[in-house]
Amino acid sequence: MHQKDPEELKSIIQDLCRYKQENKELVSYILLYRGLDESFLKNAKDEMTKLYNEVNASQLYFYKKTIRKIARLARKYIRFAHSPLIEIELLIFFCSLIIQHLSLWASSKVVRNIYEGQLKKIRQLLEKQHEDLQFDYRRELEKLSLEIP
Repeated sequence: MHQKDPEELKSIIQDLCRYKQENKELVSYILLYRGLDESFLKNAKDEMTKLYNEVNASQLYFYKKTIRKIARLARKYIRFAHSPLIEIELLIFFCSLIIQHLSLWASSKVVRNIYEGQLKKIRQLLEKQHEDLQFDYRRELEKLSLEIP
């Protein structure tokens, strides 16, 4: 704490005030991952994958419940990072997880709406990015869009 300048400490304290419920997780993000986007993304994707691997795919109800839980986790990480590129990466990763059990949820309106909502968010974020980044991410987005009937 002594090594940080006063403006950075002020920013950290303001962030802590904003997220009362998730203070410990935010502090760990600030201390361990702020400025280390690749490590943060890897950690976030690993945790999302771990949750997805624990999904009970035998019943659609439990699948939907787990998908919502993973979506909440992704939103939490996105809030911590404050970066549109990390947001795009995590949303694309989330959509690729959903695609893995396409046969299970193809008839579910709820899961389809969650999936299409995430694709819509990605498209909106891409419009604000540089053309080169748009091109790269649009290719990934097209792959995800082609997967669903």
